[in-house]
Amino acid sequence: MTVHQDGEALLLLPQKAIYWQKEKLLMLSDAHLAKDAHFRKHGIAIPNALSDSTLNGLSDIIAAHSPERLLILGDMFHSDWNRGVEKFIAWRKSFASLSVELVEGNHDVLGTEKYIEMGILSHGFSYTIGPFFFIHEDDGANEKFTFSGHIHPAIKLRGKARQVLRIPCFWWQPKAAVLPAFGAFTGNHSIKAKKKDKVYGIAGDEVMEIQ
Repeated sequence: MTVHQDGEALLLLPQKAIYWQKEKLLMLSDAHLAKDAHFRKHGIAIPNALSDSTLNGLSDIIAAHSPERLLILGDMFHSDWNRGVEKFIAWRKSFASLSVELVEGNHDVLGTEKYIEMGILSHGFSYTIGPFFFIHEDDGANEKFTFSGHIHPAIKLRGKARQVLRIPCFWWQPKAAVLPAFGAFTGNHSIKAKKKDKVYGIAGDEVMEIQ
């Protein structure tokens, strides 16, 4: 689904990312790579292929849209250095020409030198491109239209016989948009959208306007 914002066309992808074709820029948030390894390191029996699933999904998007830049809006990694981070390093070699850029979030604790070693350009905690401002957790302080993540938004759909289905969504507000969590190993949070908001739910391979 294509959404127009401030004169720019943005493609909302069912893989929980946005492609800004004019800039050849793919944006996503909350990949939480290496979260599975972090849990296993602390004795919690989590399958160790969840980061693989996230990276494979990212590979598919890159193959389909050929972006030149990948901008991650925080929580790229879940914790400090572990084997899951090494999986990203191996994956990165397959996309050496892709500019991987990070707006740091609360879980991004590896530090500038490590990001440089991995071929990641860190913009610190905020970044601006054209009419848009990018940050991990939006505090509403910036005047530009703001893209963020952090809250892992989802929307509840209610049917007959008290049926309730919760699906991830893009939450579009008058001056800001919140991206769904991209990672395969993340929870989500049900939002309370206002009447003036737009909500684009993700169901399978489709993005649909809910509100």
